[in-house]
Amino acid sequence: MTRASPYPESFPDATEEAFLRLVLAPDAEFRPRWDAWRTVTVFDDIPFAVLRALPMLHLRLAALSIEDGEITGRIRGAYRQAWFRNQLLLDRTATIVADFAKAGIPVMLLKGVAMMTDVFPSAGARMTNDADLLVREQDVEAAVAGLRKAGWHQVGLALSDAVEFAGAHTALSHAATFEMPDRAKLDLHWQAFHNAAELHPLRLLLLRKPPAQTALTEAQWSRARPGHIKGVPVLLQSLEDMLLHTMVHGARGNAHRPFRWVLDAAAIVGTGKVDFGRFAAIAAATPYAIHARIACRYLAERMAVPIPADAIAALDAVAVSDKTVRAYYAAGRPRPPALLGSLPSIWYVYWKAQARGGLAGRLLRFPDYLRRQWALPPEIGLARFAIARYRARLPVRLRRAVGR
Repeated sequence: MTRASPYPESFPDATEEAFLRLVLAPDAEFRPRWDAWRTVTVFDDIPFAVLRALPMLHLRLAALSIEDGEITGRIRGAYRQAWFRNQLLLDRTATIVADFAKAGIPVMLLKGVAMMTDVFPSAGARMTNDADLLVREQDVEAAVAGLRKAGWHQVGLALSDAVEFAGAHTALSHAATFEMPDRAKLDLHWQAFHNAAELHPLRLLLLRKPPAQTALTEAQWSRARPGHIKGVPVLLQSLEDMLLHTMVHGARGNAHRPFRWVLDAAAIVGTGKVDFGRFAAIAAATPYAIHARIACRYLAERMAVPIPADAIAALDAVAVSDKTVRAYYAAGRPRPPALLGSLPSIWYVYWKAQARGGLAGRLLRFPDYLRRQWALPPEIGLARFAIARYRARLPVRLRRAVGR
């Protein structure tokens, strides 16, 4: 099949590109681009993905002393809101990092919070919904216990406080989301990259451990550098790992249009401290060489981000299988709900976490466990709910399969 664009569907569309080129414009070109964007933009109709990137636009406007009435005031308001919320998030994250340090648990910051401490010119430059913390897999149980003690509870699979977390969950995913009663959120990672266990439902149903990327994560630990968050010592990814991680994350399609990876990557490159020879070598040693290759070409060709030609040439020279290329582009498309949904994951976690009792007793208890995971009220029959759920998904999956 011939693609109309060399880029995945998750990459910016024409409207998003116009916004990105505005934010990334050289000073001499900013004013005409701003005037053009302002003329066609209705603030109340700004898409959510663009809204999340307005703080960076404010920083450009402020640096160039541009004031254009109400619209610049509202953009400044978006920046101030981001700054305030991010300060609260940074304080919370610093407390967790300090508590983990007392318990002997090393922490590496990932994604937005890490960039706020090290890359962006201001903590308000980026709207960030949660904190992403990476711990080593052997420290997961202690980290989860510490979070629960501090009042955090897990979102998603409803593992009770009594179950052994690590054996039940670390094989299933790359991270778990925790939340406070005031809706503050953090993602506790034990793998740096996404582990798509949902793409292996048969392995989960057969209680076989999904593929993991432990070696890739350990390599990131070996290259980590020291940093601080609110004065608390913490580890950060190397800038080369941070750039690759940003590119991989941006290639995944989601409902919120993840185009701000372009601004993140441009900010990392803009530090002037990225070793592109090292970056290309790191990417070549991972399954994500295709991500780095396409993202670097996009940044250089579409956004005028200064990516060295020899780095792109080195990435072009990396052999990538057709299967890997197909998977890369497929990940950039919106995915329909999996036919079995969360059932394989629930089944896997149940058998790994609920070790008590014999085989028959554990089988008999599974329907009640499933009801709790699906949050079904007593008046709704489990069998009827499951049949209706999967009957609705089957036509969607069949249409997707026929359309390939």
